[in-house]
Amino acid sequence: MGARAVNAFLGLWLFLSAFLWPHPLPQLINAWMCGIFSVTIALAAIELDERARYLNVGLGIWLIVSSLIWRSSVTVVVNHVIVGVGLTVFGSLRRIAYLKPRFPG
Repeated sequence: MGARAVNAFLGLWLFLSAFLWPHPLPQLINAWMCGIFSVTIALAAIELDERARYLNVGLGIWLIVSSLIWRSSVTVVVNHVIVGVGLTVFGSLRRIAYLKPRFPG
């Protein structure tokens, strides 16, 4: 569940960041829509079906690609790429515990 919570937080951040600094119109619409979708998908993955998390992987990839297609300020591109990578990574994980190093014991 921790990875889904991170995805929900990333979606919330993406939605809020759309209004914190200037975005060109395509990036503005993309940011708040992807933000809303990723929060909704993360909550669905928590409550309904864990496989919904793969939709956040797709959203993360879309966010990365779209920020490189619709070039804008460095701040917008960097923010969207970082959030897109986060959505992709945490959407791919079943649990956040998979990130912890494992030592033979």
